[in-house]
Amino acid sequence: MKVFTAGVMVAVFLCASAAASIQRDQEERTFEGQLVNIDKDSRTLIVKAKESDKEMEFAVNEKTEVVGPQKDGQPVVVRPGSKMKIRYRFDQKVNLATRIEVSEP
Repeated sequence: MKVFTAGVMVAVFLCASAAASIQRDQEERTFEGQLVNIDKDSRTLIVKAKESDKEMEFAVNEKTEVVGPQKDGQPVVVRPGSKMKIRYRFDQKVNLATRIEVSEP
């Protein structure tokens, strides 16, 4: 009976640990920097950190919200050098952008 109880407790602990890990992965994070590259085929962006040489890659999808200033009623062109603030979450081994705020370079 003691072995069974210990086994159940270990299983509960492992499930709780896995759930906590999944929840951490789903938490939104923020990254600020300048756009380095856009890959339209793979739908990814590479952004260099605002205050370091760190670069991160972000996937975008149809649910990614993109906001930014407008000029003459048209959205500002997004190009390398554009400043960005990206909200993202780690999802299925990629950094998935949920919101991108673009400002002029």
